[in-house]
Amino acid sequence: MKKNNLFLRNEVIKHEKSGEISYRTFNGPLEIIKPKKVESLSILLFEKARGYINIDGDQYQVMSEMAIVLFPGQIVSCHFESGTIGQYLIAARDLYEIITSINNMPIDKSKLISIFKLNEDNFHALSQEFLEINKLLKKDDKGSAEIITNRFKTTYLILKAKCMHLRACDNNERRNPFIKKFVSLLDDFYQDEKLVVFYANAINISPSYLNKLCKKTFKVSTKQCIKNKILAEAKRLLLGTDLPIKEVSLNLGFRDAANFSNFFKKESGLYPRDFIQLRSKGIQH
Repeated sequence: MKKNNLFLRNEVIKHEKSGEISYRTFNGPLEIIKPKKVESLSILLFEKARGYINIDGDQYQVMSEMAIVLFPGQIVSCHFESGTIGQYLIAARDLYEIITSINNMPIDKSKLISIFKLNEDNFHALSQEFLEINKLLKKDDKGSAEIITNRFKTTYLILKAKCMHLRACDNNERRNPFIKKFVSLLDDFYQDEKLVVFYANAINISPSYLNKLCKKTFKVSTKQCIKNKILAEAKRLLLGTDLPIKEVSLNLGFRDAANFSNFFKKESGLYPRDFIQLRSKGIQH
């Protein structure tokens, strides 16, 4: 089994012709055993695939005619079996931020949807964009940079349309201004503010009404939403950095490592040290 950094390579940020886009191919078997932090927006397109990929602690099976979008900051490991064939694009972080800002992709920061089983038409449309970008990158023509960027935007918009379709049953999260504000506040203040009343006051609604909205939208209470956010960030830090558990606990706003360990055990079923050991062995929990 080959070990490969795949889409996580740090050097594929700038291209001499495009300035912002890079193209690569991959084939199995290969894997990333130790979870890595994604540095740039990466779009993977599988022609044939068997195996799995772990994104922020959740495991997904990979299959043929599938696309996967990985966002900066996500924690990833994978195991692709023999016969897996695919290609991927990487965008510089500046371009990613510009595109997502302009096009307003309908996903919130706390739970990025990134796995798409494509129909035949969407797969071929994406594959064609990938191949055209690769052709342009091979040309010795610096004037092609704008065309390459536009091709990438087209690829992104195809996936945006697919993402909007998948989220059609979850429109309340996007439509309700209180929920949108809560998600935004939680992303900004989860390290320091862990009480429901803080978020309710900041939104200018009652804690009970915020709780009602969270249960309707996320199927859990506001308090559990806050805990889930903290747990997700804890897993990212434990898997994607070399910080000791004590430093992770401080980064997440816990008064000491023991308090954090007890929280992590209650919410995940494992102590942080055991979680790290299991993940390093590729065991899911």
